[in-house]
Amino acid sequence: MKPKDQQKRDGWAVYLICCSDGSFYTGATNCIERRLREHNSGKASKYTRARRPVTLLAVSGPMSRSEALSLERKIKNLPRTKKITVLTTEGYSTFQKCAKQKTAFIVRKKERTA
Repeated sequence: MKPKDQQKRDGWAVYLICCSDGSFYTGATNCIERRLREHNSGKASKYTRARRPVTLLAVSGPMSRSEALSLERKIKNLPRTKKITVLTTEGYSTFQKCAKQKTAFIVRKKERTA
């Protein structure tokens, strides 16, 4: 069993989703599966409600709530071109540089249609 302070630290993640209109949305959550269901059902945010369905593009590694909210704010301030560059580039992530910590992002490539 993890110590209580470690449990708090591991509970939050920052995510990047792509909306049906091609726009990006960044958020922070302590349960990514639940949050994606909420976005796709129209209950998560006013922004994504009219832009469903959404597709998960990236998820950060675990962090504390305050770290997640700080990283979310920094990512939201990045221009779209930098977000795209981060998603298409291997190696050290711009998201990581923004966070100034080693945060592992899982990048999921969008499926191509033939």
